[in-house]
Amino acid sequence: MIFEILCLDSAETVRSRTVRTLLYALMANDNFFDSPKMDEAKGTICDDNKKLQLQITQFPTDKMLTGARYSVAFTLSVKCEDISTLDKFRVSLVDYIKSIGFSNIRILLDEVSAHLAASIYPRLYALENQVRTFIINFFLKNLGTNWTRLAMAGDTLEKIKKRKKNDRIFIETNRVDSDVSLIDFDDLGKILYSENSILSSKKADNVAVLIEKISSATSLEDLKSEVLEGNFYKYFKDCFTQKDFQNKWFSLYYYRNKLAHNGSFSQEEADDCVSLCDSISAIIDSAYEKLDTFKLSTSDQEALMVAVNEIASEMQNPESPSEKRYESVTESILLDELKQAAEVLPFVGLRYFVVDWLGQKGYDYDSSFTLINYLEDKQTIKLNRFVTPGTDYPTTTIELL
Repeated sequence: MIFEILCLDSAETVRSRTVRTLLYALMANDNFFDSPKMDEAKGTICDDNKKLQLQITQFPTDKMLTGARYSVAFTLSVKCEDISTLDKFRVSLVDYIKSIGFSNIRILLDEVSAHLAASIYPRLYALENQVRTFIINFFLKNLGTNWTRLAMAGDTLEKIKKRKKNDRIFIETNRVDSDVSLIDFDDLGKILYSENSILSSKKADNVAVLIEKISSATSLEDLKSEVLEGNFYKYFKDCFTQKDFQNKWFSLYYYRNKLAHNGSFSQEEADDCVSLCDSISAIIDSAYEKLDTFKLSTSDQEALMVAVNEIASEMQNPESPSEKRYESVTESILLDELKQAAEVLPFVGLRYFVVDWLGQKGYDYDSSFTLINYLEDKQTIKLNRFVTPGTDYPTTTIELL
């Protein structure tokens, strides 16, 4: 295993101007070697006890056209069989070289970092995919196919659009959706530690609604959960916030950036990175355990309708005049339209009602589906599934209760 640096004395303060004198300067440091043997002709110092060899070669500066053309410079290459020994030695070497006057030091080869980075990359890669998979499972299951517009910031969505050429196998060819796979690492974490309050931020502020909730609450905790938090916020608070997910993700982001940019690693950092991966993986596993029993509360669904309706309102100003404009449907209008549809149709199919009946009248699909799910939970309407005679496909119907 090799660690190699280039050191240059641009200020001409280093007294060791030759390979020989620099060898003696290094030999003078008792902390470097146990039983050193110097070979001036080869420019080496060997330590059989540490199984380490250091070699110095002069680096030519006479062809430099800018800067310290007449400065002295050397290449120092250290070979060692034991990674832990070289891990510590390389840091001490750089510190000492700097202390004796070398002002410009560059790492040319660091096989310690390469080995450590290669050892932790598979763990970090697997952890990142685990988080992406959880996000897809949670939000797709609970918010639907348009969850990205509810859980991601606008600038994040724009970055995703611009990166489709980053994957020529699946994404650029439109084989798969890219809503999660192209998210930056830091933005990925934000979905779990910052965006979890999105529904809370959309809570309806209608005074009559709040008074009704206060009147029906049986305890202070019920009131807090229904009006201020909801199950959505509570789930993320219990699964992520209280387990220090944000700080752990920030720490892991540091290592992820170092891996992406060929940064240096120590054994201590590698161990810390793996520990963080294990800790975050355990958090995700714990969140999965509660996923099957999770359900949006009434206040969550009300907040979701507000958010969906806001998106529908934004879409009322299409870029092209030829594009159709849609608006969100209200509860009273939807129930009235459902009553009319039931009077003229043998049965009202859910998709037909949303797309063909309401859609043809200018109502946004997303807001209609969201409102219907909310009304089903309130037991105002009922959804049924049955197989239409002559077909193999189930149909979902909608009816008033």
